Amino acid sequence: MSMLLPVTLEHVFTIADAETVVACLCVSGHWSESARSQTVWKQQCRTLWADKVYVPKKFSETKGSYLEAYWGSLKDSRRSYITPEELCRFEWSCRMKSCAGSDWTQQDPWWQKEEATRRRFFMDGSTTSERGDGTWRFVPDSCGRTGPKGSFIRLSLNFHEFPSHMVSRWPKNWGFLLQNCWGFSASFPLPPRNAEPELEDAGEICRSVTPLTCREEAEDYNYGFLLPYSLMRDELDPSPRALLDMYAEMEAGRRRAEQRQAMQYYAHPPQVLAMPQPPSVQAPPRRVQVVTRVPQVTYVQPRLLPGTVAPRGSVAPVWVPAIPTPMQVSRH
Repeated sequence: MSMLLPVTLEHVFTIADAETVVACLCVSGHWSESARSQTVWKQQCRTLWADKVYVPKKFSETKGSYLEAYWGSLKDSRRSYITPEELCRFEWSCRMKSCAGSDWTQQDPWWQKEEATRRRFFMDGSTTSERGDGTWRFVPDSCGRTGPKGSFIRLSLNFHEFPSHMVSRWPKNWGFLLQNCWGFSASFPLPPRNAEPELEDAGEICRSVTPLTCREEAEDYNYGFLLPYSLMRDELDPSPRALLDMYAEMEAGRRRAEQRQAMQYYAHPPQVLAMPQPPSVQAPPRRVQVVTRVPQVTYVQPRLLPGTVAPRGSVAPVWVPAIPTPMQVSRH
């Protein structure tokens, strides 16, 4: 009977759940030996991985302990980042979210209860899809969220960058999910519309990434600004501070131009000439009126006489009107 007990326990442990097998490790030496058996955990791994769309090869093709492979793969299923090799391994199933607007959903096959569109990623940084060829790359963070490399992906089409996609996993089948505020992609074929509530817009997964949670990049995209970590950011920084500096420089340039015009008028004032009437023509006397515009006053500093020095703080700025600039001439 004692010789048959370990074999019997192994058979029981292969059909028991993993938590029960782990609890039996501390019962006795015989139970611990049976609970650690490769046969037991190999079967436990097969049961766990049977309905999963992705298990890394270091677990599924392990040459070591199946006990470690079981718990290692379970921990890996909660990983929210992806490697370039994994990204390029799958054919991604894509659809638009309802918050993208009716113009997009009406053209999306998934919303018309057809098969979702497909996208492929390649190791050279390119992508292909029914919408056209583009590029992809990793960015370090997005809208206040941080994570390891591979947590955020930036896609572009015809050098037009879109808000970052965030990586997550679906606990049900361990598949990868990519989504930004307007799009949703899966590393497995998306179920038909209304077939899987967890992957619908009303599900918790989609509600975690919305235009509100990604407001920074969504607004930058809609306003035509460059997104954070854009490849073209060196050409223009659309931050509020940079825009204020740009507007201040434009205003200063406009004022300098008005000052130059005023100085030119003072040096060479224009003359208004009235064409004299021929002596033979008795015309009534005419009055010439010059309509002028007074530009913005100019800030000047009073000058000191040569050889004199003003005490600190004794020279105060004064405001003097600029020379009026003639706008038009009318005769009455």
